[in-house]
Amino acid sequence: MLLDFMLPKLNGMEVCRRLQANPDTRSIIVVVLTANARARIEVGTFSIAAWISKPFSTRDLMRTITLLLGDQPPA
Repeated sequence: MLLDFMLPKLNGMEVCRRLQANPDTRSIIVVVLTANARARIEVGTFSIAAWISKPFSTRDLMRTITLLLGDQPPA
């Protein structure tokens, strides 16, 4: 899941709490996209697979996703 921490109604931290509280969704791989440098500190014990700061390059995003899925990164 690509998750922006700065959402209009439900922030990304709450989304993580809800995902991890539910046995059906707690194993979802979460990649955080954020312009908020403090979000990394505030998340605490949540299992976040990767942090990507905005602005980001599509190539870096795809490389991160590919590595997390266990495939070879694109050349």
